[in-house]
Order: sequence, then C-alpha cells, then structure tokens
Amino acid sequence: MPETSLLSTVQYINSLIEVAEAKGVYLEIGTDFTTFRKTIMKEGIRTTVAPVFDPDLSDVSPANAFWIIGVNDRGDVVHTQAARMIDLSGVTLSDHLAQYLREYWFDRDRVDMAQSRVCLSPTTSQMTGKLCYHGELWLKAGRNNLGGSLTAALMRLLPAMGSLLWSPDYFLAFVTAYGASKGLMARGGYTHLEQGSIFWHLKGDNGLTEDWLSWMDQQDLEHMMKIPPEHFDTWYRGGAEDVLDAANHNFQVPPPTRGKRAFRRSIN
Repeated sequence: MPETSLLSTVQYINSLIEVAEAKGVYLEIGTDFTTFRKTIMKEGIRTTVAPVFDPDLSDVSPANAFWIIGVNDRGDVVHTQAARMIDLSGVTLSDHLAQYLREYWFDRDRVDMAQSRVCLSPTTSQMTGKLCYHGELWLKAGRNNLGGSLTAALMRLLPAMGSLLWSPDYFLAFVTAYGASKGLMARGGYTHLEQGSIFWHLKGDNGLTEDWLSWMDQQDLEHMMKIPPEHFDTWYRGGAEDVLDAANHNFQVPPPTRGKRAFRRSIN
C-alpha cells in the first residue's frame, strides 16, 4: 500500500472510531477467537460463531483474522463483528463457496446443503485473489435512534482495517433479504448485491431462509473512504440498530408489526 494511501486509511479508521465513541460505543480489537466465541455465547447473541471464525474448526489466527467488540459506558457488550482473510489464489469465489459455503453458517450441522439452493452470478466465477470475509455483525437495539450513522461507521470500519492489514482484492458478506431490502449494506458502503443468492434449508425447519451475497472490490473501498463520516448523520437520521439486533440464525425473520421493526439477524 502506498504511503499516502496508508496514511489516509489510518486517518479514516480513526475518524470512524471517533464517530463510534461520540455515540457511546467504545471498541476493543483482538485476535483471540476463543475469547470472541465466549463473548458471543455469554451475551446470547447466538449459540456459537460461524466455523470460519471457530478456532476448533478452522485455522483462524492473528495472521488471517481479527474481531471488533463494542461496549457502552457501563461495560455492556453492544456490538460485534469479525474479519477473516481467505486466499482464493487459483480458485474462484463460486468454486470456493460450492465447497465451503456451509462453513459460513454459524451452525453448519443444521445446514442441509442437498436441500439448499445456491444461485450465484457469473461475476463470482471471475473473482479470485485475496478475500476479506465480513461476518458476526451485530448491534444491540435501543440506542436512542443513534443506530443509523453508528451502523454506517461500524460497518465501514472493518473493511478499512482489513484493507490496511491485507490489501484484499474483495470484501464479502452475506445478508438476509430483509436486511438488504432495508438498505443495510448501503449503510456499510457495500456496492454490489446479488439478490436470491442463497436459500438455506435447515434441518428440522420448514421452508428456506434467504440470504443475499454482498461484495465490493478494492476500488469500491477506496471510493467509500473518500466520503467523510460526518455525512452519516445527514444520510441516516433515525435508528438502524434494529436491522442488526439479535443476529440469531435459529429464527426466521418475521415481518414488522405495528411500528416495531422486528429483526432476528442481518449479516451472518
């Protein structure tokens, strides 16, 4: 990464952290995924982490992964997300997902891939190189309508940090159809959405759970970082934390009811 790009990326990361702190969220960054998993389970966010972040199931290390945890001024956990660098040298994203897709679902033993449906765009068969996977994203509801700009700052922080560490070619996330339709990935700066990409069939459940594939490349990220965080409050007035609340795959996403927007999970 050129020195000028390095400096501007660091400055951008600092500005996002300042936004989070101004909203009352204080961030911790780490690489011990045993600790991260315990936090996820203790806080009841979900029963465990996805296999790609589970140190007992995959080769996750400080060299290829990090997590972010946010706490409020009382020390309560109100936010999580994690990044994993995946080397796709010599293999395309579509080929990788054909073999390892279930590793991105937090409870892979519940996934019935034979009954699940995957419909990826032709673009994924051309995507190769280094990939930064963006997952475990959750923001606790009830932040007094601070969620819109706060969500934008937090979601953009992880790709910026991933770029600084690994200079990946692509950034990837899975998002529920409901979250995508509410503009969640736009808040996070992601520029590409593939509708109807994945329909998960979970053992013991009726019906399918729909996820959309979301991604951006390095040029998209560079454009995103040109947008100053002070714009977020203008763009996103009102709360969006309900879009990220309770990222628990055990539940289907119900429709909103009488002014209360119900959300079970958004990004895997």
